[in-house]
Amino acid sequence: MRFLALLFVASILLVSGCISGRVAERQAAEPSENATNATAVSAADYEDNAPEAATAAACDCPDSFRTCGDGFNASCENTCADGSCTRCMPTCIGHEACSESWFCGEWQPCSAGRQERRCIDSSFCNRTAVIEARACPDSCLSDA
Repeated sequence: MRFLALLFVASILLVSGCISGRVAERQAAEPSENATNATAVSAADYEDNAPEAATAAACDCPDSFRTCGDGFNASCENTCADGSCTRCMPTCIGHEACSESWFCGEWQPCSAGRQERRCIDSSFCNRTAVIEARACPDSCLSDA
């Protein structure tokens, strides 16, 4: 019962501001462990996952990401220096947009009413050869 009475008095003092004023004064005098150093960030064509303000104590600087022209997701590691993030720009060297340029060989002789030919991408955007097929023209059907 005595504990409840003390708890009641403490809550009244807290509400009246007696205790909270002293706590606030002490907190204002002490530097916060979570103080931050804000850094300016300009808009760019990549996704920057680094926080706007790096934490001085922890300095958490997540990686930056960028989607390249060919769909590749490039990334680079942001670093921490003097309590703030140094941002990096992911590069897309070797992952630029590619324009396919297909070249096909001659149609093979008709077989079972069908012809095939092999096609390749000379730009090497698509590294898999493609086999095209078509029904044999009327002139081939008489040869079969």
